[in-house]
Amino acid sequence: MHRIENVQSSDAGLYTVRAVYENGSFESAPSPLGIVAETKVVGHGLEVGTDVRHPNGNIYDQILLTGDGATVSADP
Repeated sequence: MHRIENVQSSDAGLYTVRAVYENGSFESAPSPLGIVAETKVVGHGLEVGTDVRHPNGNIYDQILLTGDGATVSADP
């Protein structure tokens, strides 16, 4: 059994559950684990550009990943 304590941004991803019993085993379909954060960037990332206007008219922010993972929340 594997248990994730104190979930961090780097733990986000797809997980499956495998159950082993006397007559065989079963593996679940992948299920996503995500992080909900109150700040824009949580984990290993830095906001390096804000309100950048793309030629197609969309406005976005640039996030630079500085490690194995980050959670990014969009502006309203």
